[in-house]
Amino acid sequence: MLVAHREINETGSFHFSEGRVLLPEQIPFISFPYEWSFDMWKDAALLTLHIAQAALQKGMMLKDATPFNIQFFKGRPIFIDTLSFENYVAGKPWIAYRQFCECF
Repeated sequence: MLVAHREINETGSFHFSEGRVLLPEQIPFISFPYEWSFDMWKDAALLTLHIAQAALQKGMMLKDATPFNIQFFKGRPIFIDTLSFENYVAGKPWIAYRQFCECF
């Protein structure tokens, strides 16, 4: 469901006391939501909801839910925005719900 990442050790000018540097797999062709068919929109929306649900099971949530977080790669939709995840606070509503409804 997520774009593949690999951890890199050669951080160059980055010096982090905590955390890691991840390099996502490069996608050779970027498409935009306004170029998609209805079925692609539907697949992107369903993937976003599936990822939001899976994130909750891991104690995280999506802080945004735009179709621009999805790309089609090797014939399937994948989520490309690793930085859209944040820790879930119990009882807090899904902050990206409005964006999901407006965009999808």
